[in-house]
Amino acid sequence: VQDPETAALIKDLENRIADSEAQLAAELKKQGIDLEQFMKEAPLVTGLAATDFSAPTAELSIEGLEKELAAKEAELTEMVRKLGFDPDTLSEVPKEVSQKQPPSMKEIIEDIRESGINDPEAEQYLLDLEKERGDEEKELSALLEEEKKREGELKIEEPLKKEDAEAQYEPEEAFTRENVVEGYESGMSFAGKDLSGLDLSGLDLAGIDFRGALLDKVDLSKTNLREADLSGAVLSGAVMLRTHLAHSRLSECNMTGVHAHEVDLSHADMNEADMSNGHFEGASFVHAHMTYVLFGETILTGARFDKACLQWADFTGADLTDAVFEGADLFRTDFSEATLDNTDFSEVRAPSATFDGAKGKYVTFKNSDLRGSRADETTSLVRTNFQKCDLSDANWAEADLTSSIFRNAVLTKADLSGCTLLATDFYRSVAHKANFSRADLSDADMTSINLFRGDLSRAKLIRTDLKGANLFEVEFFKIVVNKTNFHDANLKRTKLASWVPI
Repeated sequence: VQDPETAALIKDLENRIADSEAQLAAELKKQGIDLEQFMKEAPLVTGLAATDFSAPTAELSIEGLEKELAAKEAELTEMVRKLGFDPDTLSEVPKEVSQKQPPSMKEIIEDIRESGINDPEAEQYLLDLEKERGDEEKELSALLEEEKKREGELKIEEPLKKEDAEAQYEPEEAFTRENVVEGYESGMSFAGKDLSGLDLSGLDLAGIDFRGALLDKVDLSKTNLREADLSGAVLSGAVMLRTHLAHSRLSECNMTGVHAHEVDLSHADMNEADMSNGHFEGASFVHAHMTYVLFGETILTGARFDKACLQWADFTGADLTDAVFEGADLFRTDFSEATLDNTDFSEVRAPSATFDGAKGKYVTFKNSDLRGSRADETTSLVRTNFQKCDLSDANWAEADLTSSIFRNAVLTKADLSGCTLLATDFYRSVAHKANFSRADLSDADMTSINLFRGDLSRAKLIRTDLKGANLFEVEFFKIVVNKTNFHDANLKRTKLASWVPI
């Protein structure tokens, strides 16, 4: 489809060609030549006027216009031949429109004079016609140039071949220890750089920019990286013995398989870091911020997490022997199948924490918030200290808590049904509506416990001491008793209300 401006130019070109042919016919007629009869035998210039450039079938394209010009040039050559002239003696008509020049009218006039025809008016007409033809060709060339420009704008550049693209970029030179030191001293950023396998041990690189860098299997032992930014960096398999990373940023960092004995990560920002399958014996995470961090199957013996924020952290299968979490935030933290021998959870905030399948002895939860926490039948935490803990609404059903201490703990609505609670200490604990059904409480010390409306149905109370306990409306259905001490216990509205202790 032609735009209005192009259509107008073509129409004007057609009209001017038609006018030129009419004038030529009139002049030739004066010379005794019948143009109409001549054109019947060999149609020449009139072919130009007969061409409808604006017709829908004649697409205005560069290729189409060039073919049309070539055809008209051939007609012009044939016309010259019919008039008795030799086309070879005239100027050659180039194929390219941009180089095309019409035969000189002066040469044509000389040839006509040599044939015996001498008419000044006709000669002037031919010169004028040559000028008009030049103007028309300029307009046509302008149209061609405009069309080429349009096609150039629409042309889609082909993508470079792989080998050509690679040739434009020279491969980055491998870094050396010396390069890193020089770059660091000049303030260079190593963000996204590949430093894999380098020995950077013992260096002072405090505050360095390692964001997104590849640092897998790098040796950073005893290196000072205080306040460094390693966000998103890959440190898998790195060696970080006693590395100093206090106040550093390691969010979303990949530290899988790292050997980081006694590494200092205190006050570090490690949100969403993956530290699975690593070795962090004796590491310090004091005051670190580590929400959603992954410690699956990691060795963390003797590690310290004092005051650390570990909300939603995953310690599944981790070895936390002798680890310290004193005052840490463990909201919804998962310790499933973790080893917790002698682990210290004193004063932690751990509501909804999970201990399914956790194993350990002498674990300490003293003064901790364990509301809504849970464990299952595979959990074994014997001799655990729950003194003054809040276990309201906790579900530890079927867990083995032999010889554990719940002194002054809050167990309101806690589910300890089916638990092994041999020789467990519940002295002065508050257990309103707590469920101890089917629990083995043999040799347990439950003196002064407040079990208001609790459930002891089917429980084993062999040698259990319930002296001074508040057992108001407690369910005693099918309990097993032998040498159980109920002295001074409140048994009102229970099945044992009329029973007189011996």
